[in-house]
Amino acid sequence: MGNAVLFLLPLVSALILSAAYPPFDLGVMAWIGLSPFLYALRRASPARAAGMGLFFGLLFVTGVFCWARSVSEISLLSFILWLIPFSLYFLLFGFFYRLMSKNIGIWILIGAPVLWVLLEYVRSNLFFLAWPWNLLGHSQYRCLTIIQVSDITGVYGISFLIVLVNQFLSQVPELVKIRDKKYGKLTSKKNHLITISLAVTLILASVFSYGLYHLGDSPAEKQFRVALVQTNRIVEDNMAVSDQVKHLNVYDTLSKRASKENPDLIVWPAASLPAAMRSSRL
Repeated sequence: MGNAVLFLLPLVSALILSAAYPPFDLGVMAWIGLSPFLYALRRASPARAAGMGLFFGLLFVTGVFCWARSVSEISLLSFILWLIPFSLYFLLFGFFYRLMSKNIGIWILIGAPVLWVLLEYVRSNLFFLAWPWNLLGHSQYRCLTIIQVSDITGVYGISFLIVLVNQFLSQVPELVKIRDKKYGKLTSKKNHLITISLAVTLILASVFSYGLYHLGDSPAEKQFRVALVQTNRIVEDNMAVSDQVKHLNVYDTLSKRASKENPDLIVWPAASLPAAMRSSRL
């Protein structure tokens, strides 16, 4: 497979996977988006796979976080430099995935989702660099049946399932037709294909069954009244120390006004607080 095609497949994957998140919000794309990328990785050297991982990561992260420039006045160069550290996780995935695929063979079906989830966990909990946004499992927030299992596995379990399906899809061409090196014939590994298909189907069926059971078992909830409090201040105003008290007083006034409607919950925007909750400034 030529170099151009090898790097075209990660590009295709990044575009498809980005469509699984807002503004397109096509969650189903996550179930197929990674398969071209995984297919290409197994046909590259470990070093090239790392480069492909970085290439994929930059494209994907840019696609799903392009909105950041619309809420913050940062230059394109600063935006790219901001994204590079988080693209490195995909570089690591590409490198270690290729090493694993060479050494564990067909068991990469399990190894790939394990590696992906491990890197997602590190990305979400790495001290001040923790960045748990847009994990793969987050793309399924609309699919209530699938995400019920997250009460056991968390979002990482959903990510595991998605990578599992993508890995299976990327292996299908290899399982259907494999060239016999000794005789040069095309042979079919039907037994492997059938076994893996049944295993993946059983796992998905179990998750769906669990979700359907929990959704059907949930008691009908009463109406829940929510008040959303929003000002017309831009985000940058929140950081001005001299304006913090005035800023909070505006939200306090609006919240008291909203409380007259007897809401069950009053919600402030994420950028409403001028400092972290643990900050001494609050």
